[in-house]
Formats: sequence, C-alpha cells, structure tokens
Amino acid sequence: MVNVYEETPQVSVSGFRKVIASWVGLNGQPGTSGTSAAVMVRGKYPALVTTASDGRRSDIRWIEAGVEYLITGPSLTKRACIHFANELAA
Repeated sequence: MVNVYEETPQVSVSGFRKVIASWVGLNGQPGTSGTSAAVMVRGKYPALVTTASDGRRSDIRWIEAGVEYLITGPSLTKRACIHFANELAA
C-alpha cells in the first residue's frame, strides 16, 4: 500500500532545503531515532527521506511546482520511496 499526499507547502523551496539540512544534521543525535537523508527526485527536486530505526518504513517529501508531495506507506523502503517519487515527479 502506498499513500500519496499533496498539499500547499508551508515553506519556500529554499526554506525546505534548510529543513532537509536540519533533519539530516540530527542523524545520530541523542533523543532521535531512525535516519533522514537528502536526495534528489528526478535529479532536480531536493527531497527528504526519513526511515524508521528498524529500516522497514520510510517516506519521502519534496516540493514541485508549488505543491508539496509526500509518499508514505506501512512498509516502504528508502529505495521504494525514491523510485515512486521519480515515477510521480514531472
């Protein structure tokens, strides 16, 4: 099962890049679990992939053409998230 959400972004694309950097910077810090990774969707949209500490559940979000996309599901891997995002993005 895959869920795709579309919504109006709460931050600009440049602000979203800062959010991505901030989340990635938290990897391994006390009080955090799982990991965050910065990736590019279709080689042109900065995206954030978050993965649960057990590695069995990931999601991905990016901003494209004024819309924020989120792909999530109960058992998506990081690789699957990136694949689906690349298929959905223009």
